[in-house]
Amino acid sequence: MSEPTTPSSLPTDSARSSLARLAAAAIALLGWYGLLLQLFVVIVTARANGVPVITATANYFSFFTILTNLLVALVLTFSLRKTPSTLSVYAGRATVQSAVAVYIAIVGIVYSLVLRNLWDPEGLQKIADVILHDAIPVLYLLYWLAFVRKGKDSDSLHFSRVPVWLAYLLLYLGYSLIRGSITGIYLYPFIDAGKLGYARVALNAVVLLSAFLGTSLLLVAIGLWMPQGKSE
Repeated sequence: MSEPTTPSSLPTDSARSSLARLAAAAIALLGWYGLLLQLFVVIVTARANGVPVITATANYFSFFTILTNLLVALVLTFSLRKTPSTLSVYAGRATVQSAVAVYIAIVGIVYSLVLRNLWDPEGLQKIADVILHDAIPVLYLLYWLAFVRKGKDSDSLHFSRVPVWLAYLLLYLGYSLIRGSITGIYLYPFIDAGKLGYARVALNAVVLLSAFLGTSLLLVAIGLWMPQGKSE
């Protein structure tokens, strides 16, 4: 007969919850640091080049990378609250945390495949670049795998959630194109309608949506395949 498993050999719910909170706090802290460091670099660079700070700041908050890293930091920060609130409950939902996992995964994938070779950041910009494009995507996905609830309950993962998740990218693309047509500033080369034309931008958008859809379906499939556990 096999020996019974002793309680000390398995992680308790309390220990798992504490580990999840520690991981969330560490990733959130790193995310806030990366975001503030990038904002600092943007403002310093703007002043050095005679660009109005308000213009540089508006551009900063219009990058998909910034908005998505901000979502990660906010979701993790609100989920750390011990006193329940509307925001903390919402941030702690498996569907919300899984959607954010898709978004930040896209940040890392698109940057690595399309944007990384277009520039060579140095100094503080390099540090911010690594945090926002490399560290946070990897760390948050590991956090999602380890601590976010999986399974088939109604508040967890299901393929029916995917169309709702796609709205984030569609809204961003619409905002960027409208903003670009007004200001003449397109923050990403693959959606620069001024240079590429709307037909090419539309094709690039389809590619992006396909990558987004594929990533969403993959994460849902992984979530349904993994054993069900408690959301931390």
